Amino acid sequence: MKQNVNRYDFERAFSDMGRGTNFTYEGRNALFDYLEQYEEDCGEEIELDVIALCCEYSEHDTALEAAKEYGYEPELLEYYTDSMESLEMTIEQARSASHQGKCDDDVEELIDNPSIKKQLDSIGTDEIRDDLKEMGAWNDEELANDAENRLRFVWIAAGQITEDYDEDEAQEKAVEWLSGNTQVIRVGQYGVIVAGF
Repeated sequence: MKQNVNRYDFERAFSDMGRGTNFTYEGRNALFDYLEQYEEDCGEEIELDVIALCCEYSEHDTALEAAKEYGYEPELLEYYTDSMESLEMTIEQARSASHQGKCDDDVEELIDNPSIKKQLDSIGTDEIRDDLKEMGAWNDEELANDAENRLRFVWIAAGQITEDYDEDEAQEKAVEWLSGNTQVIRVGQYGVIVAGF
């Protein structure tokens, strides 16, 4: 970089310009490494302009968070019954209905989601009851209540989806999507710095 800026100078420049919180310590290091590599690859020196860097690049805790901010829609996740019926939902929906403590209110709220409701109607009460019966956790009298069965079914589906969710895979898919649209600098396990779209 012009003026022979070293890592310390680079990091200090952000604080001096009142931009010390624009990037984490890890993020500033990753950005410095990226810009140095860029200079080496292109044989061109870059002038350190903190304001321009803060306008051009933004840091995000996860690649998935960054990608969603720019319009990425992750794949819906599926729960399959023994009869191969499926219920699709996002990981956020699944986690909202599968957590420590009482989940009843959250499951009821999820069931009211038009997409979930439509899928449950499509599966049908008999199939839901049969799937729950196979699990052996409820007797025939308990399974006679279709409204309760829907709650149980969605709660189980949300739990299974949450348990099977692969965070690493989801983050890598988000990085791939971001990389197809802009520059991506990895920060830590899942964090990224991206150039504005």
